[in-house]
Amino acid sequence: MDSLNLKIKERTAWVFLFGVISLFSLFALFAVLFNRTVIQQLKRLLSTFRSIYTTDDSDQPFYSSNHYDEIDQIKYAFENVADDLRQAHEELKASETKYRTLFEASPDVIFVTDASGRITDLNNAGARLFEVGNLNDYLKNAHFTRLFADMDKGRTLFTTIEKKILVSNAECILKTDKEKPLNGLISANRLLNEQGEFNGIEGVIRDVTEEEKLRKQMAQAERLASIGQLAAGVAHEINNPLGVILCHGDLIKKNREVNQQIREDTDIIQRHAYSCKTIVESLLNFARVSEAKMCRSDIHECINEILAVLQNRLKKQNIEVEQRFDPNAQEIIMDEHKMEQVFMNLFLNSIQAMPTGGILRITSECDKQNQQIVINVEDTGCGIPEDKLDKVFEPFFTTKGRSEGTGLGLSVTYGIIQQHHGEISVTSQLGAGTRFSILFPRLG
Repeated sequence: MDSLNLKIKERTAWVFLFGVISLFSLFALFAVLFNRTVIQQLKRLLSTFRSIYTTDDSDQPFYSSNHYDEIDQIKYAFENVADDLRQAHEELKASETKYRTLFEASPDVIFVTDASGRITDLNNAGARLFEVGNLNDYLKNAHFTRLFADMDKGRTLFTTIEKKILVSNAECILKTDKEKPLNGLISANRLLNEQGEFNGIEGVIRDVTEEEKLRKQMAQAERLASIGQLAAGVAHEINNPLGVILCHGDLIKKNREVNQQIREDTDIIQRHAYSCKTIVESLLNFARVSEAKMCRSDIHECINEILAVLQNRLKKQNIEVEQRFDPNAQEIIMDEHKMEQVFMNLFLNSIQAMPTGGILRITSECDKQNQQIVINVEDTGCGIPEDKLDKVFEPFFTTKGRSEGTGLGLSVTYGIIQQHHGEISVTSQLGAGTRFSILFPRLG
């Protein structure tokens, strides 16, 4: 039994020793693996954090490694990263809010497209200008070329931006979603992705339709003013010799010794002299700067008086008159005599444009939003070619025959409307008719 007990103790000792050695070996192996898989990775991570948080004038991170182990340092590093991420997120959110505010508040159109030209973003100014209705529905199939009256020019401009990087104040003719033409200036540059590849364009569109209209009106006014000064001088110089010619013509015809041939020749001279005198009087009317006698008057009554004068001629040419007057657009401040001259010129032009009959429409309306009275005179006559519309208010320009007019009527009309602080414009379609629109300041 003693021998057996001794063997059991010896084996127990060996098993215990083997167990201790195995446990120590396992612990050592675990320590090595933990060091390689965890501690070294933590040190690398800490090294990365130290490189991030190292200040410009020191190689030491903002936290001290002498007072904390790796786990603590990792904890503080993650806390700092979280704070930085939170701050960056707040700054990014503030920046995005600021950008979106500027984007939406801009009076000019701001747009963004992708690489294919599809519009991915458009601000409120763009939605209003292009009359898109629901913006979200519009952006589903809106393309950059859709903004242009000529889509080929839109494609050319898109390609130019893609290649040139930047386009500044490029003039273009745009159109709304309801086909209304617009004058615009486009400034845009291309967008690149992280790989430097073309990723779309972003740009600004400035609507200069009203500016272009105003520029043309100012140019027209300056041109008419200079022509008016010249016309006044020429008219005064010609008027006196014409008076002498007509006077001597009368003296020749009163001479009983003059034969019939001379009398007939004198009639021809006087007839052409009277024609010149009519032109001179029109020139003086065009150039006259006499002060208008303004008073509160009924514009509808003024129109009806001129229609009454022309009634027989309208009936003879089988022209039907349609009137639609707004009671709120009845009274304006005007010189009645000069305004009668305006409507006489416009009605005569319409009558001459409808030699075989037609419809003369005269309407008035009160535009309360723009504080204006609008008078429209529209006919169904032959119309005016598009290339001549810009010239209709110029002196001596006429689309009529030589014996039908001098081309001064609309020039005089333009001057009178300007004197009344109004505006006059014309639209026409060849073969379909012409419309003259007059805008007066609204009373009250």
